[in-house]
Amino acid sequence: MSTPNYQKGAKAKAAIGTTTIKGLNSLTIPGVERNTIDVEEFDQDFDFTVPTSAKWTEGALAGNYVGNDSTGQTVLRQRLFDNEGLPNLRLYENESDFWAPDLANDDSSVIYVKGVAGTEVTKSGVIPFSATLLVQGLLARFDAHVSGATLAFTTTTITDSGSGFVTAGFSVGDTIIIEGSTSNDDVACIVTAVAAGTLTVTAKVRTLTAESALAGTRIHGGQIGVTE
Repeated sequence: MSTPNYQKGAKAKAAIGTTTIKGLNSLTIPGVERNTIDVEEFDQDFDFTVPTSAKWTEGALAGNYVGNDSTGQTVLRQRLFDNEGLPNLRLYENESDFWAPDLANDDSSVIYVKGVAGTEVTKSGVIPFSATLLVQGLLARFDAHVSGATLAFTTTTITDSGSGFVTAGFSVGDTIIIEGSTSNDDVACIVTAVAAGTLTVTAKVRTLTAESALAGTRIHGGQIGVTE
């Protein structure tokens, strides 16, 4: 008998940037569905349902209420009241792979907090927390990762002296997220060519700044859906 394929969810999380939202034990990553129209015609036994435009389904976060989580749950509430989206909200499937707004392909992409449930308190229970999410724009699934001082940046390339890009799974068309660098964390760029030690990229708003990476520098690559 063969071993079934599966993935555990115990290491999943949600984060604002690199800061984990505390208390969560359940999350729903938004999916995609298409609107439909029904087409009817006289003297036809069967109508047709035609798919039209696509939209993201709602996402959700749930778990335990943490009232003093000033960089997590409190931020979600504040963004709800301000009606402001989160361009840096990450929804992790596991310890490393996550979904986040694709700012390179659509710089207006954000995740909005649609609602936060009222606080329910019982004598012998744990106070719950839940929130619903709405996507505006595009999401990408970031499943390629390289980190460390082996990285370096020029205006059009990201290099790795450890030659780890192909092994890590970077692909042409990937959106790149950079974190922990001196000058490039807010640069949205797309990969146009991949070699073991070099990613050639096109920046969407401003070009990369030439610099050597720090020990804590990390880059993530991903596309909409699951990359192969």
